Amino acid sequence: MKTFLNLNISVINKLHITEICKRHPGTYTIYMNPHNSQGFFLFGFGLFTSEYQKIKICKKDNPNDYNKITDWIHSREDN
Repeated sequence: MKTFLNLNISVINKLHITEICKRHPGTYTIYMNPHNSQGFFLFGFGLFTSEYQKIKICKKDNPNDYNKITDWIHSREDN
């Protein structure tokens, strides 16, 4: 099984995908593992934040990529 999704806009490592949202019809938002984490701790108190990379795939703008993601999701449903 291939570990990467080869899209027109980028190549995605499937193992780094944390969530795919389909909130809007015809659009996928792919959330990747956090790549930017920062924070500080001082005497047991602190702040930590992380930023998720988001990739938006629109059926209208990128129909080939949208179909690849759809096919991949459906192939995962069968397992």
